Amino acid sequence: MQLSKISKSNSRKQPSEKKWYAGQRGLGIYLIISGAVGFIASFALSLERLASLVDPDRVALCDINPILNCGSIMESAQASLFGVPHSFLGIATFSVLISVGVVLLATTKLAQWFWRLLLIGSLFGFLSVQYLVYQSLFILNTLCPWCIVIWLAVAPLFFVVSAYLVRHNVLKFKFSALQITISFIAKHAFTIAALWFITVIYMIVVQFWFYWSTLL
Repeated sequence: MQLSKISKSNSRKQPSEKKWYAGQRGLGIYLIISGAVGFIASFALSLERLASLVDPDRVALCDINPILNCGSIMESAQASLFGVPHSFLGIATFSVLISVGVVLLATTKLAQWFWRLLLIGSLFGFLSVQYLVYQSLFILNTLCPWCIVIWLAVAPLFFVVSAYLVRHNVLKFKFSALQITISFIAKHAFTIAALWFITVIYMIVVQFWFYWSTLL
């Protein structure tokens, strides 16, 4: 009788356990893909940066037109953090992101501190993208093609991670207000991310309409 009860309880746990691990594997694959895309873009920018140091008069390959021009952005103060170019930092950051994705694929259970760091890191990445978008659109008045690729790789991470943590009940927060906020973001992750993309595209069109209108 007891053996039958144990077997029934185990059979109930297995589907939920498989669903949870499938979700973690999906998140791991997503982080690897996002990390790879960001790494390639950061690596390409780093090569352009090094080439510009060797030949200051060189025209960067990503200088497409007066608006899509990464050469002028690379020369700006906003392109570095404490003297280190963002592209170099991106190589290190996206390498870590790929490693995290591999860990999620290879590991079953992870500590709470790991998930907290992942959530905080993804939030920091999202806020960093907002800063860079603002600087590009309203201060530098130029867009870097490879930077846009990095924005697309980084911005959705916070919503994807939040959705996974809440959907699979992986992480709990002591403060109810924080729990409610994260749960709301997770519940409407796709909608919020889509609105963010639409808003950025709209700002790019409006801010540089003086140029886009000449192409019509």
